[in-house]
Amino acid sequence: MAGWRVVLARPDLAQAGASAPPLAHPEDPDFLELPVNPSSYVSVASLILAVGNAFGDLDAAALVQDSATCRLDLLGATAGEVESSLHREVLGPALLARELLRGFSARGRGSLLMACVEAETGSLGPAACLAASAFRGLGEGIFTASKESPWEAIGILDKGANPQETARLAIRLLGEKKGGKTGRWLKFTGKPGIFGVF
Repeated sequence: MAGWRVVLARPDLAQAGASAPPLAHPEDPDFLELPVNPSSYVSVASLILAVGNAFGDLDAAALVQDSATCRLDLLGATAGEVESSLHREVLGPALLARELLRGFSARGRGSLLMACVEAETGSLGPAACLAASAFRGLGEGIFTASKESPWEAIGILDKGANPQETARLAIRLLGEKKGGKTGRWLKFTGKPGIFGVF
């Protein structure tokens, strides 16, 4: 992505240990991977600080949620497992969005893109459905708040598109004049032509 400086926040790195180091890429100094525990305010705040230290002010960010990765068995899980899952899947995106948008508000600019990968109807369990609904609801609230804010927000509902196609759309939306595309969910099928995004 020429001209972009990219940070990838990886919860799996945080699971490897609190002292997990950032992953630098010497062949691409404009790309950095950082650990984050989305359900921890301290971890989220540390992530935002680390991004600023590495690359300066953050101009744009993307939050991606794929409910199919939430495989918690709500009926069979322990109470602790349920709590941990809800913190990660529901509280986590809210904490990340909060810190990102507070930074955008302080600087008077910024773009937040939210991408929700939609699973086939009937394929998700109760916990995954809850996570998907919470993310969609968070997006709706952020879109409403964006109308009176110096930052902008946009959403992608990935309805079966190829992940690479969705990523290209996200980059394009973050880098172009968006016109009427902000403040709402855009359904993306990945199909060519006018009906690919609606």
